[in-house]
Amino acid sequence: MESKPILMCLVIQIILLNPAYSHVLTADTIGDGETFQLTNQDLHQSSNNTEPIDLLSTVINQSVLGKREKESDNQTYDKIYNYSVTIPPNDDPADIYYPDQSDVKNGIDSFPFALLLQGANVDKSFYSEFARVVAGFGFIVVVPNHKSNMILTKGLYAEESEVNEVLAFMESENVRANSPLFQKIDANTMVLLGHSYGGVASLYAIQGSCQFPFCIGFSYIRPDALKGGAFYGTNLKAPIGPIPSLDNQGLAVCLIQGSRDGLATPAETKETYNNIKDEPKAYITIQGANHYGITDVDNPPGAKPDENEPLISQQESIETIGREAALFLRRFCL
Repeated sequence: MESKPILMCLVIQIILLNPAYSHVLTADTIGDGETFQLTNQDLHQSSNNTEPIDLLSTVINQSVLGKREKESDNQTYDKIYNYSVTIPPNDDPADIYYPDQSDVKNGIDSFPFALLLQGANVDKSFYSEFARVVAGFGFIVVVPNHKSNMILTKGLYAEESEVNEVLAFMESENVRANSPLFQKIDANTMVLLGHSYGGVASLYAIQGSCQFPFCIGFSYIRPDALKGGAFYGTNLKAPIGPIPSLDNQGLAVCLIQGSRDGLATPAETKETYNNIKDEPKAYITIQGANHYGITDVDNPPGAKPDENEPLISQQESIETIGREAALFLRRFCL
């Protein structure tokens, strides 16, 4: 297959032939206006190939999206550890997942960190498997529980201020002598992960705008350390009015969408993607996954249920979403 220029316009739809991995992934990436398609023949090395082909990483490795040389599609770190902390000033309990420091690859001595902003009333514990997948690709992943009083009912609702608060905490954690991550955090490289409501808060933080109910006040200052994000089940559809444009100011944004999402519909997410101003950006569909394809269990207790049942297992959807998010962030934000 002929090499294509970096950052071209790409529209791909591929049906993966492996029976254990038979859902359809769709990826769009906007660049200089050219469009082409990759076929199954392009992706499969032979008709006897039994390994699943990863769409996003395959495209990246064709130098369409990548800024780096080809990397392994597999997780880099096998052992993932976690510990619990309290994040000031709101005393938010949080879990931190990190790769085994003794398993450092390629001379890496510090890790970028990802803040995962939770979906509405989804407890942090339900993101444990997803956080472990992302951490396996060389990220420290911070998953807080944040209670907000900015909407009519109290509960777990993400806010833009968490971005700045967690950054300050991780800077201090990096210099705390008895921290498990002492001098292991790259505090200059922060990315965002988000689910549903938390993804919306993240998008407005990336834009650098204070948007109620995710922020109170007249302005929001986006930290320089923030490099981009990847979000699941997220769109900017408000109860009234059209979907607004998003000025991401060159920060990388990836929207990952379950085809059976009954709460944040694919059409609304695709329109949100179309309204993101700058590249790099990507839109990826996970066929068969519903709104809670990212959580340890479908319809976690306390959260608004999705009536659409998933057609793939939680394990498959979590691993797929986590891998695609991590690969995108590694290519564009590090």
